[in-house]
Amino acid sequence: MRQVALAMHNYHSVYGALPAGVADATPYWGMGNWQVSILDYIEQSTVRTMYYDYGVSGGRVYYDPANIAGATGKQIPILLCPDD
Repeated sequence: MRQVALAMHNYHSVYGALPAGVADATPYWGMGNWQVSILDYIEQSTVRTMYYDYGVSGGRVYYDPANIAGATGKQIPILLCPDD
């Protein structure tokens, strides 16, 4: 949780606000969430580049085959509950 909190603060330092809960795209459903926004700040830039069309209106959603083969098909240990 500490690393996620630090990532949120680092994001805030760069953009002046916390990451949005969902992507700023139309439709917002299925376009990604705040976790995509902080990937660069938790040393997961490679995974971030594999997430296609985050925040792009009408772009590929998180369950698109390209995203499943890339970013959304990856488990990122820092974003998992330790009990999982």
